[in-house]
Amino acid sequence: MDILKNIVKFILYIIRLCIFLLIIISICCLFQRYILNREYATIFGFTFFQIQTGSMSKTIEINDIIIVEITKDVEVDDIITFITDDQIITHRVISENGNLLTTKGDANNTKDKPIERKQVIGKVVKIFHQIGIWIKVFADWKVLICITVTGTFIIMILSTKKNNTKEKKRHSLKKGLQNWRNYMSKNKEK
Repeated sequence: MDILKNIVKFILYIIRLCIFLLIIISICCLFQRYILNREYATIFGFTFFQIQTGSMSKTIEINDIIIVEITKDVEVDDIITFITDDQIITHRVISENGNLLTTKGDANNTKDKPIERKQVIGKVVKIFHQIGIWIKVFADWKVLICITVTGTFIIMILSTKKNNTKEKKRHSLKKGLQNWRNYMSKNKEK
């Protein structure tokens, strides 16, 4: 039973740590986006985006989350994220000519107009498939209320069991002390 309690404690600790880190990252991102008015937030030289279109289908799908390393050092065949016409786009570099890069979405039939290297945000280093759906689900206030209520009930149940165990131990300690006193008083009489 103690092993199970330790496992539950460890899992709860990991969940709390993850939630804490997500809150810190969210606050940093919100600060950068809305206070500093940046087009995208960066954390330790990386940023992330949610894919909105199917232009990179079969490689990157709609609702995938991509992690982008902030860099201008990109090569042919890299998947990059760049800004053009006030839009953030993620496509593959198909050719480079000095400072100009030509890109194309894997699912598109035509090339994009060439961009300058200074328009590049960075290179895609990781793709998390279909994470965007979960973000939408957990961003819904109804889901958040259900999770909060359920979590509160679980914590209350676990703390009630913990308090009951402490009460039982305290009660058994009192009973043990009383028995010892009774025993000692009987031995004194003899």
